[in-house]
Amino acid sequence: RFGEGLLYEDNHVLCYNKPNGVLSQGDRTGDVCVNALALAYVSESRGTKYATAVHRLDRPTSGCVAVAATSKAARRLSEAFAFGRVRKTYLAVVDGALLDEATVVARLSGERRAVAT
Repeated sequence: RFGEGLLYEDNHVLCYNKPNGVLSQGDRTGDVCVNALALAYVSESRGTKYATAVHRLDRPTSGCVAVAATSKAARRLSEAFAFGRVRKTYLAVVDGALLDEATVVARLSGERRAVAT
């Protein structure tokens, strides 16, 4: 199942198209997660025992998740995310027509507002 969503793969990094409804990391529910899928994939395809998502997407969100296939890659990718060297772009699919082009601004407080651009 992981291989079907694989967007990119090299010796150190996997990029996976996470479908909505799938967890990035395991939780108390025990539901399927990217980490478990990736670990099963590298175990079967490479015979290795390491794979971990280096960032998360919320369960209802679909999109590309970077998965480190080595501990060295995990450390370097985690640092890149922590120090803002990774640019993330979010796109939304909406039902209906927008009156004007707008940008959604999300504040840390959770407040969301649309700003016309």
